[in-house]
Amino acid sequence: MTHKIILLFSLFVLFFQSQNALSQNNIFKEHFEIALRGKALLAPIPPSSVFANTATIGAEFIYKKRHSLGIDISYWKWILQFRNTQDSNYVVYVQYEARSFLYIDYKYKISEGEDLSWYLNVYSKLGKEKMWYSDLRTENDSSQLALEFRDTTLTGRFSEIGLGVGFKHYGYRHPRIGVDFSFNIAARNGVNNEMAIRSTGMKWREGKTIYFLPYFKLNFFYIIKHNPVINNCFTFY
Repeated sequence: MTHKIILLFSLFVLFFQSQNALSQNNIFKEHFEIALRGKALLAPIPPSSVFANTATIGAEFIYKKRHSLGIDISYWKWILQFRNTQDSNYVVYVQYEARSFLYIDYKYKISEGEDLSWYLNVYSKLGKEKMWYSDLRTENDSSQLALEFRDTTLTGRFSEIGLGVGFKHYGYRHPRIGVDFSFNIAARNGVNNEMAIRSTGMKWREGKTIYFLPYFKLNFFYIIKHNPVINNCFTFY
């Protein structure tokens, strides 16, 4: 996995250096744009026993307003609270799931309006993940739950590739800023190591998983190098 990250990073560096070379002539000035993108969100998910927080920072290089190459570093964390069946105000234990990953994508714009554009995209992820528990029971806990699994810790790494469709919505009075959202279908390949502490001792287990999943991507962006082009109608390429 390390060599894949190095390869992807090297491609990104070469792409960035090519932009520096082009910046010396009119091709860069007329056809290239650079945008910063990212987000920082903390939100409860109904029911209120589920919380999620995520942070992303990255950049996107846009050519002729049609092609773009982007790279992100992201962090995602789930917090799931499990409550006493007799007293919903009492949290018995909490499950945590965390992921951090490198994300690279390519977008091809298929239509553009004055403040909305649609695109097709493909992307790849490389990252690591971890799952663990916190036991919040007290000595007076009357719940009859077998919580031996709370001492289980799962760590692993994964790679993911996907494709989808998305849109960018630009600010009406501030076309440099906007929202980028896409819906994707992905295939994830993971290798996990599970450590479980039981009354009989510590147990290790390694597993491999391959599965398909939907993936929603949300970012806010700010175009730091902008070539304003205004279209008064919806145009298809």
